[in-house]
Amino acid sequence: MTITLYLGELRMKVLWIVSFKLPFICKYYNYPVVYTGGWISSMLESLKKNSNIEIGICYLNNSLIKSTYDVIEGIACFGVSNKKKTFNKDLKKIINDFNPDIMHIWGAEVDLSYPAIRAFNKPNRTIIHMQGCLGFLLSNFYGNLPKYVRYGFSFGELIRRNNLFFIKKIYEKKSKIENESIKNVNHIIGRTHFDRNFALTINPKINYYLGNEIMRNSFYLNEWDYNKCNKYSILFSQGSKHIKGLNNLIVALGDLKYRFPNVHLNVAGEDIYKYKNTLQDKIYWKYLRKLISRYRLKDNITFLGTLDESKMCEAMLNANVFVSCSLNENSPNAICEAKLLGLPVVSSYVGGVPSLITHENDGLLYPFNEPYMLSYEISRIFVDDDLRTLISKNAKENAKKTHNVIENTLNLLNIYNQILKS
Repeated sequence: MTITLYLGELRMKVLWIVSFKLPFICKYYNYPVVYTGGWISSMLESLKKNSNIEIGICYLNNSLIKSTYDVIEGIACFGVSNKKKTFNKDLKKIINDFNPDIMHIWGAEVDLSYPAIRAFNKPNRTIIHMQGCLGFLLSNFYGNLPKYVRYGFSFGELIRRNNLFFIKKIYEKKSKIENESIKNVNHIIGRTHFDRNFALTINPKINYYLGNEIMRNSFYLNEWDYNKCNKYSILFSQGSKHIKGLNNLIVALGDLKYRFPNVHLNVAGEDIYKYKNTLQDKIYWKYLRKLISRYRLKDNITFLGTLDESKMCEAMLNANVFVSCSLNENSPNAICEAKLLGLPVVSSYVGGVPSLITHENDGLLYPFNEPYMLSYEISRIFVDDDLRTLISKNAKENAKKTHNVIENTLNLLNIYNQILKS
């Protein structure tokens, strides 16, 4: 279906600021494909059907010797590196050359956000699409990790100076970028009470727009079926990142194993055993391996590696439950995609998650950093047929409304239109 928004004689030009190379850009240049930002790619595909809007994309690529420009699949794509001395000059030239009516920045915390805001210098025509809300994450950055994991190093981390302590320093820097970016624009798009309150705390005068996201196509086309899934199997994503809280799920899994000996955890993301005893190993991964050994779970956990869209969808269809244990989240797309399929979700009660899940209605929530409650909620999905059926049904129905492709595309176009008129 072609979505058309008429703006008189005007043809709207919108420049998107993105912190990474989208998959279609990676394929064009033969770069390794980055399986992230599915919500951006999905919205782009939907907007491309509209003849009254021209999208340009400025993305960060620090491997570049000089800035690049190519038209890829009808989209003007500008690559820029912030490692170059000419970065600000290059960014200003890109903006002047494209001459957008509106600048749309995906993530206030990204390295390109504040420099782009300054270069464009039109706060009334600049929108930030909220992503992580890093300022709140910093208050509980380490979770319940022991001190030796918080401040310790693997040998490789010592050389690279990128253990958790130094990563926190990077996040603190990004949090300052996030704050300055939000202070210097007039418009914010968000999806949760959490990101709304966060943005308004920083800039009380900002215009906040509700803008739900579009998920990847496979999750609209498939449906989870309990009778076809692997019973007592748990799916978890991005387990190599400490902020996702896999350590708490491992502890919970140790408890679940006593009740359900066949319980099995599948972890999407980097394999923490792949780099054991190499320079790529990390202190957090060593801690995870220690927990797995302590609870004798080696045969109950499989690390799936990085999964593309189709493989992630397949993994969800095969799972009995999807679990999110994050220290903080705004609107995790993995939860949204699981809900679209009807796969029951158990999540920590953090950040914007309560805007996505109503406890015992379309998912289950548990108190953050309490693994014994996590194991209890997972067990309810395993054994309570009525609860599992109710959650699956409601999750699917609610997610289809929240992530409606046509409505969300029209909503974004209308936000652009309102800003132009103002």
